[in-house]
Amino acid sequence: MAGLSFTGFFLMAYGEKGQMNLRQASIFIVTSFVVMSLFGSLPYIYLTRLGRTLMAICSVNSLFESASGFTTTGLSMITQPENLPQSFNFYRAYTQWVDGLSFIYLVMIFFPEEKLSAWKSVLGGGMLQFKEFLVTLVCIFSVYTVVLVFLLLLTGQIADIYAVSAVFATITGGGFFAYLRFYFAGQHWFPRSHQRRHDTLRAPLRLPLLHL
Repeated sequence: MAGLSFTGFFLMAYGEKGQMNLRQASIFIVTSFVVMSLFGSLPYIYLTRLGRTLMAICSVNSLFESASGFTTTGLSMITQPENLPQSFNFYRAYTQWVDGLSFIYLVMIFFPEEKLSAWKSVLGGGMLQFKEFLVTLVCIFSVYTVVLVFLLLLTGQIADIYAVSAVFATITGGGFFAYLRFYFAGQHWFPRSHQRRHDTLRAPLRLPLLHL
């Protein structure tokens, strides 16, 4: 993240400022995803050096895992995500959340500013400028995230860090969950690691169990 921030500040300070055409915007979008994927692959390589060999990590696989997160594809080479450190599971889900915000910004590059006036009936107020429209969408995206995390924590069936990771993966449609498999007991979804605790409740109640 520090590397991405430095790159962004460098381009803002020394890059050429001006209105982009369609060709330049297309190149910018592709380059953005490539650069984010390259920077994002470094933690996966570092994780292997710590002895966390949960996938056959090489440079290509690390880049694939990072690109899958930043593009919210959801495909993963990690076979046992529940054995990863909690901080790393958060990072995997966070890459998807970052892409959710980045996608809004990148799409708006193709969105002519005069067309933003059509949103005034939806968001209220008069003519929206580019920055105002972007801030409004970011606020909506963030509020949804906070509310969903709070509702998930109210269930009391999942740890804080996993609740945040699950919401990040859900709200963006990426699917980088901290658990590989979930199971269904009665009318509730639980991570696989909680199965033993809830099996004691399921036995006398004869609740159905559906493995995914």
